[in-house]
Amino acid sequence: MWLVYLFLCSILLFQLVDVCYAGLMMHATILAYMFSLVEMNRITVPLRPDITAIQNMAYVQEFMANLLKAAFPHLNE
Repeated sequence: MWLVYLFLCSILLFQLVDVCYAGLMMHATILAYMFSLVEMNRITVPLRPDITAIQNMAYVQEFMANLLKAAFPHLNE
């Protein structure tokens, strides 16, 4: 479950930043919904084996920040 969630988040994010991709609104809505699942603690399993489910939101924020840093290394924090 956790691996699928993170994989989908990364795929959706990279499609959102692709200037040639036309499904922006749909993918942004899906990604926002996936974030809301974590924020509302609807995902009750840890998204990484060494954390608890309560730490999921912080982990997703860190995971997405790292994806953005990797995609846009020329930008600062």
